[in-house]
Amino acid sequence: MAIIILCDLYNRSLYLMDHYTDSGVLPRAALIQKFLNSWYFSFHLIGGNTFYQACLFILAAIFAIGLLIGFKTRLMTCLS
Repeated sequence: MAIIILCDLYNRSLYLMDHYTDSGVLPRAALIQKFLNSWYFSFHLIGGNTFYQACLFILAAIFAIGLLIGFKTRLMTCLS
C-alpha cells in the first residue's frame, strides 16, 4: 500500500501547480463557492500556493515511508 501511495504522490506531483494551486485549473475560491458541501474539509483548501501544497505532499510521503518501513503502522495508515 505504501508503494502505491508513493507512486501516486509522484505522479500527482508532476502536475502540482496545475491541479492544486490557485493559479491552476480551478482556484480554491471558485471550488468552495460553487461545488463544495459546507461539511467538506480538506487540508489542501487551507492554502493555495505551491509551497504549501508541496509541504502537504512531502508530509504524505513521510507518512507513506513510515508505513513502508513499519514505523507505528496503525498511525501511519490512518495518516496516509
